[in-house]
This record gives sequence, C-alpha cells and structure tokens, in this order.
Amino acid sequence: MSHHTRPVRFRGSLLARRLRRDTRGVVAVFVALALTPILILSGLAVDFAQLYTARTRLGHAIEAAGLAVGSTQDGSVELQDRLEAFFAANYPSEALGTPYGLSMQPVNNVFTVTASVDVPTTFLRVAGYERLTATVSTEIVRETKGLEVVLVLDNTGSMAGSNKIGSLRNAAKELVRILFGSEEFPELLRVALVPYVTTVNIGTNNADLVIGDDTFDFEGAGWKGCVMARPYPHDVRDTSVTEGGPWMAYLWPPEPENCPGHSRTIDEVPRATSGPNKSCARPILPLTNDRNRLVSEIEAMEPWNNGGTMTSVGLAWGLRVVSPEAPFTDALPYDTEDWNKAIVVLTDGHNQLWREGRNRERSNSVSSAEPYCLENGGPATNFNAYGYPLSSGRLGTVEVVREDLVDQIEARYSAAESELNARTAEVCNNIKSNGIYLYTITFKVRNKKMRNLFRDCASDEAKHFDSPTDEDLEDAFVAIATQLSELRVAR
Repeated sequence: MSHHTRPVRFRGSLLARRLRRDTRGVVAVFVALALTPILILSGLAVDFAQLYTARTRLGHAIEAAGLAVGSTQDGSVELQDRLEAFFAANYPSEALGTPYGLSMQPVNNVFTVTASVDVPTTFLRVAGYERLTATVSTEIVRETKGLEVVLVLDNTGSMAGSNKIGSLRNAAKELVRILFGSEEFPELLRVALVPYVTTVNIGTNNADLVIGDDTFDFEGAGWKGCVMARPYPHDVRDTSVTEGGPWMAYLWPPEPENCPGHSRTIDEVPRATSGPNKSCARPILPLTNDRNRLVSEIEAMEPWNNGGTMTSVGLAWGLRVVSPEAPFTDALPYDTEDWNKAIVVLTDGHNQLWREGRNRERSNSVSSAEPYCLENGGPATNFNAYGYPLSSGRLGTVEVVREDLVDQIEARYSAAESELNARTAEVCNNIKSNGIYLYTITFKVRNKKMRNLFRDCASDEAKHFDSPTDEDLEDAFVAIATQLSELRVAR
C-alpha cells in the first residue's frame, strides 16, 4: 500500500489571516478613538482663536473709547454718547462677535471701561456650547503731565480772503476750549501765541535786546516792537544774544528816491499799513495759563498786508518762546520731569516776498546798496525781516546774475523763496531736535511744495493736517487738542 502524502494546510495560517483582518478592525477602533480628542482639540483651537481675535478687538475698542472720554473736558459733551461713538467706530457691526454691556465708571480722574463680546462656536456647538464669551476691562487715567504749547499763526494779508482769519480765530479758540476745559487758570498748562507776517513783534518791553529802535524818527512814529531776522544761522536757531548777537529793530525806511509813488504817511490799520511799522502784527503773547487773556489775543488777530510770508521767522520765534533762554524766559527747562512742549504752526500760503510792480519795465538806476526798483512802482520786493533781500544778499540772492534786469529780479526772487523754504525746514529740525512736538497745518494752500514742506516738518505723519476747508481747519485743531491732552492707559 502506497503511502500518499497530501499537503495539509496548517490551520494556523487561516487563523493568522483572520487575526490580520481582526487586527485591522481593532486598529481602526484605536485610530478612531485617538482621532476623537485630536478633532475636539482642533475644534477648540479654532473656536478659541476666534474668541481671542474678538477679545483683542474689544480691548482696542474700549481703550480708544476710554481715551476719547478721558480727553473730553467740555462739560457740555455727553460722555456716554462719546464713549459709544468711539467704541462703535473701533468695533464695527460687521466685525467678528457681538459686543454688549459697554459701561463706564468714573472715579475722580480714573475711568474704568468694561465691555463683553459673544462669539458663535463652530466645533464646540456639537458639545452644547453655542457661543464663547470674553469680558475686558481697562482703566484710563487722566494725564497729569504739564504742557507748554506755542501757537505760531499766519497773520499775513491773504488771511483776509474768504474771512480765513475768522475761521482761524474760531478754530484756535476751540483748541483753547478743549485744552483748558472748565479751568480758567490750570496749573499744568501754559499756552503762547506768536502771530507772524514777514516779521514778528516781540514787544517793546524787550528793547534791551534790540538795537536801532531810535535810528530815525518817521514823522513822530516810534518803534512798535517788530525785529529783523538775525544773520544766518542764528535766524533759525535759539542762540543767546552773546552767541548770535542782538536783534535789529524792524523799521521800514522811507522808500528811496528812485522808487517814487509810495505813500509815506503813517497808517497802523491792518491791511492798509504804511510807515516804519508797516506789516508789524500784534506782539507775541508769552506762555500763560490765563484762559481769558489768551482768547482775547486770538480774537484780536488781524491780517497785515504787504510784508510777504516768512514761516521760518515765525517758527524761530515759536522755538524761542518755548525755550527757557532769553528773550522769553517763562518756559521751563527742556529736561523738566513730567512736562511736554509743543508748537503748532499754521500757514495759508507759501513762503514768499511781497512783490511790487509786476511789470517788465527797467529801472534807470540799480545799485547793490538799494532795492531793485521798477520805473513806475518802487522796489521789486517790499521791505521785510531780511531788508531788501534781492540786493542785500541776506537770502543768498546776490550770486544770481542775469544780463537783463527784470530777468535778474525774477531769478533772484525765485532763489530767495527757495532759501526761505530751506530755512523753514532747518528751523523745523531744530525744534524737533529739542524734543518739542511739532504740529503743522496748511490751510487752503494750493502750493504743493509748501504742503510737502509742512508734511515733512511735522514730528510725524499724524501731526500734519492739510485743511482745504474751514471745517477741515476746525477738525485739525480739535484733533491736535485731543492729541495734546495726552493720557496714559493703566492695565
């Protein structure tokens, strides 16, 4: 009997296959169990990220609203309305989450602002959590630092057009109203006023710093207080009398004989001035905490014709007023703890010399010692803080030479204006280098070069305001006043 061997399949191999199938099932179970917390954690991460975003925006919104309320010192303003308006502006309705419960609790000079926000969930909804909630609270403390501010304001003749001077008065008084609030004599605030044209009136009480105020008698008229610009670079710096020399009295001389036709009578009425104090505006008001006196001086500002516009001269005196050095010594030292200094400057035009006789007639006589004159109209440019700069060389113009006299006048005139712009930029840098905040305003200025100059002069972009309308001007002064009412946030 033959023995046949049949291949026998080991049952273990079938068991192994079954175990492999079963193992896959077990692994699937384990994988499912492992993925569940991962998915839950991922869902939590998404939902809580949404909550974090909404909470961050909420914190920013209540801080902005609290700052707006804290800087409001006008008793006629409803603080809750202001709070809600600024909150809504910083947490628009289309933003993530639903804010609610905005409240404010003022205690002395501390404003505690609180609000909450609900954020709908996505993944946590399956666990029964339809929304997540965050509540944020912040404290706004009224700033206790002192502030010295100088308003350097254009009082040139062009400010008479469209009653720009009236709009300036109103806007400047609004700034005073915001800064002073309900206080008549605030202890930690002092404001000065520097009206400028082509020169600045430093007041006759500073005659000891001035020479030439008795140089000549012009039909009995005395020196009003305006001064010439000092030689460069002291015209744009806050240098002492010892270093930079005294100031020369500004006395508009009788026009030379080769420039006939100009009135030599004395008239101190703005917009029609003549005589030795022609285009000499009101005196500087030094730093004061007297609200009524400041408002009175703002209301008394008038446009003064014929001198031109020299912002560099006005800014240089703004620097000297806020400086502790002579001739104005009311300002605190620069390093006084918890005190800030600021200058606000406004112009309605570009730096320019006032031109007389815009015809192209030639003069019979021209010399370097006299102003350029045209046959039927007097000097090519009026007298100003630099004398007759087209011939004096005080603005670097004597190096411009042309064969034709009128062409030479035009070329020197253009060079003088460029030099005025350069000196404006220089005095701006001198101001900022002393840690003084510089705010600049262009009011209905069409000249792009001047707008750019003022933009670059400001301490930063947020401190420059181009104001093409009266409403824009008032908004600019309100914005500056709000920025000057500096506050700190305690978290």
